[in-house]
Amino acid sequence: MIHHKSQEVWKEFPLSLEFEGLYKIEVSNLGNIRTYNSHYPDGNEVKGSVQNGYKCLRFTLFKKRSANDVAKIALIQDQIDALNKKIKGETTSEQILANLRQKRDELVLKRKKKNEHINKRRAIYLCLLFHKAVAQLFLDAPESSEERFVIHKDFDKTNNHVDNLAWATREMLTKRHNMHPKMVMRKFDKQFNDAKPVVPNAKLKEMEVLQIKLRLKKGQKLKQIAKHFGVSDMQIHRIKSGENWSHVKLLEEIREKNLDNKA
Repeated sequence: MIHHKSQEVWKEFPLSLEFEGLYKIEVSNLGNIRTYNSHYPDGNEVKGSVQNGYKCLRFTLFKKRSANDVAKIALIQDQIDALNKKIKGETTSEQILANLRQKRDELVLKRKKKNEHINKRRAIYLCLLFHKAVAQLFLDAPESSEERFVIHKDFDKTNNHVDNLAWATREMLTKRHNMHPKMVMRKFDKQFNDAKPVVPNAKLKEMEVLQIKLRLKKGQKLKQIAKHFGVSDMQIHRIKSGENWSHVKLLEEIREKNLDNKA
């Protein structure tokens, strides 16, 4: 895990679209986001949700109402206001009063449904990925148009500090896939989880071979290792040279192989 002690700097994220009302987003170099709206005019830091492991800010903006939509709502509102005036002035008949209230309530419901329909048409549903927002505002521009992806250097998708981010091409993404710690561990575990033994009728098992390789790496003598596992010195030598059990690899060997493939 990378630890950072740099000072937090905030920048406004450009919302390149027209919408109604107050809404502003600020992003920091430490990977944080805060929003400003009518409920939080002084800003509110948000945690966001998660999309495929990446932190994401989901929000909805609304396009400006058309003149036609405004006129439709205003017409219904005028009818409601007129009925409210009649209700206020009616003092002679409870039946007339009940009828006026029923008509008023029906118009209120009509106004609500009309507003919902209009809002559905003008809604803009957005998802801002934290790491892409930080990269866009705080990293230098990518060197080529192919570098349109953003990677996490430490493979931690939640660590969106600017120092942990870099632009990448699709080819770089593919090469990094096999270097991911989860992929390395998957290859490492696969050595011991195969249904069929790679070396049939062998006296040793994969886990024992792994222990032998660890002892060899520490510099333990072949004779001492052979005695411990009840095999010949020659068998230990063949493991050391890679003549036998070459499919069993230490975690470091898998990492090195992936690095070689990347190069």
